[in-house]
Formats: sequence, C-alpha cells, structure tokens
Amino acid sequence: MRKISILALAAVVLFAACNPKYNPNDARTFGLTGDVKEVRFSEEMLESSSAEVAEHFWADKDKLEMTFDEKGRVTLDSYGTVYQYDENGVFVSTDVPAAVMSRDTKGRIEAYDNTCLDDVDFTHYDISKYYKASYEYDAKGRPARGEFGGWEWGETRTYQYDGAKVYPSVIIKEGGSEGWNEKTTVTYEYTKFDAKGNWTERFVTRQTDGWEACEEGVEPEIETTVIKTREIRTITYWSDGQD
Repeated sequence: MRKISILALAAVVLFAACNPKYNPNDARTFGLTGDVKEVRFSEEMLESSSAEVAEHFWADKDKLEMTFDEKGRVTLDSYGTVYQYDENGVFVSTDVPAAVMSRDTKGRIEAYDNTCLDDVDFTHYDISKYYKASYEYDAKGRPARGEFGGWEWGETRTYQYDGAKVYPSVIIKEGGSEGWNEKTTVTYEYTKFDAKGNWTERFVTRQTDGWEACEEGVEPEIETTVIKTREIRTITYWSDGQD
C-alpha cells in the first residue's frame, strides 16, 4: 500500500503543476485526491442476509455521482445536490434559492444548509431538495464526523482511516427516519486504484442494526441485516490529456 501513497503524492505534485489554480479541498472532503473533474459510480449486490432487502436493493449503474469545476469546487455531490458559484467564487444557488454554504478558515466545506422548507408552505417546493450537511475534519484534513439530514431523516457519520489515506476504512452511520432507527457499520476493502491514488474498485460490507422507536425503558427488538456489495468508479481529471 506504500506504493499507492507514493503514487498519490506524485499525483498531487503533478496536478498542482498542471492546474495551479485548482484547490483540492473539496475533493478531499469527499475522499478524493487530485484535480478531479467527474466521478461515475456503479454498484452491484453480492450477498444479503435478507431476501426482502435483496429484492428491493437499488443498484446504481454508471451513475454520475460527483463533479468539480476547474477550480476544485464541488458542483454535484453524491446526494444529487447542485452547487453553483458566481464570478467571484461565492456560492449561489438558483436551484434552491434559500440554500447556504459555509466554509471554514482553511476553505473547506463546513456546512450546506437548505432550511427553506421549515417555515413555508411545503407545496411551493420540491421536498426532495430539502437537505443539509455539516463536516468536522481531522488533523490531516479528512472528514472525521459528518451530520446529514433530509425530509424526515437524519444521520451522523463517524469516519475511520488507515494511516494517511484519504479514503475511509470504516464509516459508522447512526440515524433514523419516521420512527425507525439504524446503526450501520460499513467496512471497505479496496482492491483497485487509478494512477492518482483514488480507488476504482472496492468491496463493501454493511451491517445494519435497525429497530422501531419505543417507549423509554422498553427494550427494542433489533433486526440485523448484512449486505455485501462491489462498487466501481470511473474518475476523470481536469489534467487528463494535458502534457
């Protein structure tokens, strides 16, 4: 794995030379390195402990998952959220006019907040666009904790890493939706990488403990599901094709 780290470091030097104005902070927030332009994502189920979950599992095939502009700013995230900027680089949004993005002193995404649905007539808006996210970072600039929410759902994520890698080895997700609570431990096995050190294939094991909300003092009945999947990514870079 040391070879991958050396390749990743070399890639950082290369893209910095090719794209001196590219800021990799946003890519790093999403577990990527280099001057990423576009990420396409595919997923297939390999195994499930629940026949019902397997039957209703939604697998992606060559989905456009994330995009970044030539300056390294995220323009589409994996939740389908669109990010737009004016000529001065200030976040704006014509898609959801009330949305706000904040960045910390190092220029990293601190929060994205679309709370415009809280105090208005919901019929005027597309509920699916209600979304908020916030990030906390570790000393290496990687997400250490994230909070995410949408229409009647919320989730906290805790990230674990091996060494200095930018992609997580484990993510623990805790949250719920409409009276249903879940804790999911997601473990990743990375098997293929591109020349810039980003993973292009990984195997994922998700163990989910789910339970209905119940009265205080009552032990919930926990349902455990284990799902194994294979994920593939195709990543293009702004420096692709440049000398």
